Amino acid sequence: MCSISLALLLVHGCVSRPEPLYASQQQRLRQAIVALDTKVDKKESKLLSQRILAQAARLTRRFDRTLPPWWHNLLVNLHLKNGGLCWQYADAIYLDLLRHQAILPHYRFHLVVAHRGEYFREHNAVLVVAKDKPLNKGLVIDAWRDSGRLVFYPVDKDPDYRWKHRKDRCLCGMRNEEFWRRDFSPANAIE
Repeated sequence: MCSISLALLLVHGCVSRPEPLYASQQQRLRQAIVALDTKVDKKESKLLSQRILAQAARLTRRFDRTLPPWWHNLLVNLHLKNGGLCWQYADAIYLDLLRHQAILPHYRFHLVVAHRGEYFREHNAVLVVAKDKPLNKGLVIDAWRDSGRLVFYPVDKDPDYRWKHRKDRCLCGMRNEEFWRRDFSPANAIE
């Protein structure tokens, strides 16, 4: 334990906080969301991008993210940080979007996973899909991969991951009243 503490102390100087999202990235996210279905009202697409960006920024502050992501995970797993694993980002963004589904009626939200079950490689994210479009035409939303800076790709063009739908964790078919009755406390975590 002493050697771990010493190692953490020595490399702590290499850790920095993530930079804020730039306006050009915000614009790119809006454009990517609009591209999911150009028939959707631009106001709704803008609202969706604002929800995603606001939640990603809140989570980065809440989890006090450090660079690089593997370092942050190590600190979480050593109980030196309180959360901030990829599935926690994905779940929080997903649940926030579901809570706002009524004002985002032309989009659907899903959870996705890459390398499921592989301890050091499994990665989770959110998938945004235009209503009535197939999942393979969706946009992956990943607030963990780049240490709190939002990363987003068309699901079939992500250079780092091959995503699979997490039907076992999605609340996709639930009616609104079922969703609000579900217990999301840490003791009853989805995973």
